[in-house]
Amino acid sequence: MASGAALSWLTVLIFVAMFAVLAALLLLGFGGNRRERVVQERLDKLVTAHAESPGQVRLMQEHAKVLHRGEPTLGTLLESLLPRRDLLKQRLAQAGLRITPGRFAMFALLAGLVGFAVALALLKWQMGVAVMAGVASGALLPNMVLGKRIAGRRHEFQEKLPDALDLIVRSLKAGLPISQSMQAVARELKGPLAEEFQVIVDTTRLGTDLETALWDTAHRVMLPDFRFFVISIAVQRQTGGNLAETLENLAEIVRKRRALHLKVRALSSEARASAYIIGALPFVMMAMLYVLNREYILTLFTDPRGHLLLYIAAGMLGFGATVMRKIVSFEV
Repeated sequence: MASGAALSWLTVLIFVAMFAVLAALLLLGFGGNRRERVVQERLDKLVTAHAESPGQVRLMQEHAKVLHRGEPTLGTLLESLLPRRDLLKQRLAQAGLRITPGRFAMFALLAGLVGFAVALALLKWQMGVAVMAGVASGALLPNMVLGKRIAGRRHEFQEKLPDALDLIVRSLKAGLPISQSMQAVARELKGPLAEEFQVIVDTTRLGTDLETALWDTAHRVMLPDFRFFVISIAVQRQTGGNLAETLENLAEIVRKRRALHLKVRALSSEARASAYIIGALPFVMMAMLYVLNREYILTLFTDPRGHLLLYIAAGMLGFGATVMRKIVSFEV
């Protein structure tokens, strides 16, 4: 009885500590200094008043943040502890998120604390297993969300690239230079493609060479079709030729590659559906056993031998999912 009461008090203390940490994170990371917020608001108004486009607003704000050195916060401290900050900055830019790696690390820390609380309080897992669940939540969930956003942004970019090339071709045939043709793309289209072309236009207005701006965007977008577009412009600037005809042929090639990709997905849809069903089957069976015989399935979470079986099952399931993903994934 005494041990049960001590365990209850320990659980209460853990929750109190977790809520205190969450409150501190919210206050330190998201509250900020009032004076710094007022200065930032005035700076944003000045930047917006003198900028010609939303893209220039973002660029000028980024330069202003570099020049404005505020007091160190929890976000900057977490950012200094990250091992691969440059890669994370690149992934955040690919996802179109205007946050720092330190702020992303704070989200990951919050996700880890929430995962730990759910594992300890709702699932009644042991302390060691709950800690592992919290670490897994903080390490995997934010990166999964970030990867999903990057994939969605690339897909939308790829879908609208042929239309952008057609618009550039029509603008070139009308006698407009390539810079104004890209400005037309940024003005007429929507989504990630318009945002990236607006960044190209704004960076060239600030003095960057067009080819350099295009290659920076290509490294950020990481799409083969857009690299073909950059190479076409770079070759035409060095050797000359009819750029409108070259881009018109490129737009046709991009459409054909997209059609082939959709055909491959249609042919592999049955295999992908089988992979999804087989991958979800263990979780469905576990949920059914939890409803029908709760004590029987909870043995896996309370007995050390059950923990070993769960680890083995998770490893085998992860390996099988990876193999099935490789089988149904095709490069076009």
